[in-house]
Amino acid sequence: MRHALTLAYNFEEQNRLQFFEMNERFSSYFERSELASSGLPEGAELEMLEAHRDALPPELFTEEFRLPVFDTPQSQRDNLREAVRLFDEAGWAIQGGRMVNKQSGEQFRIEFLGSSPTSEIITGGYIANLRRLGIDATLRIVDTSQYIQRYQAFEFDAVTARFPQSESPGNEQRDYWSTQAADAEGSRNVPGIKDPVVDALIDRIIYATDREELVAATRALDRVLLWNYYTVPQYFQPTMRYAYWNKFGIPEKQPEYSGIDPQSWWILQDREAELEEQIEDVE
Repeated sequence: MRHALTLAYNFEEQNRLQFFEMNERFSSYFERSELASSGLPEGAELEMLEAHRDALPPELFTEEFRLPVFDTPQSQRDNLREAVRLFDEAGWAIQGGRMVNKQSGEQFRIEFLGSSPTSEIITGGYIANLRRLGIDATLRIVDTSQYIQRYQAFEFDAVTARFPQSESPGNEQRDYWSTQAADAEGSRNVPGIKDPVVDALIDRIIYATDREELVAATRALDRVLLWNYYTVPQYFQPTMRYAYWNKFGIPEKQPEYSGIDPQSWWILQDREAELEEQIEDVE
């Protein structure tokens, strides 16, 4: 069903109608770095995954991971139709316009937890698509203190979360994805992942003996997280937006991963002198 829920998220429409097409969608938990998985697994990454082949989706070894795209009216129908098929395989069916459990007749319900009106922007289109599937999807906005308390205690059906990464992953991956963290209130394992394969790959990352092994293990973990659809990947801004006074200079080459180094500035003395002259002329 997690895959079905991913198929209902129309990023393209949200990006066009709400974000002026200025965002891009995440396709990796280690976006835009050498740690991100891509194509089919090979080399050391494949060897690590082969050890767990029986516990992994078979498509992981034969297909490149791709998120659904809503670029035409037909694609929306196709994605939602595929979501209905996956729900059917999981024991749910649409009856009288409601997605219900085939055995109990109970309607599928999902409540999104938010802390501000911004949550309506983030979830509005997604909730509308879930309702098209017959799901009773709603948004509950609570005050900040209650939101923090519920978030840390995992008292929600769905919530928006961030998983910031570095180019040198390590122990923090346990707090993000490990079985132990899933039951620890206040941990960052918001999806509640309890997967022995994920635990094993986290250990491969932590105990990697060189950069090559670290990259391969991280790509393997990334691929397993994606193919298990533990989250519905959302979006990011691909560019850094900043303004600065033109009397300052900054390095021509900026950090590739963080986008900009806010600590590296200096005064261009000739430019500052010109500005001071202009100010004096105005006065």
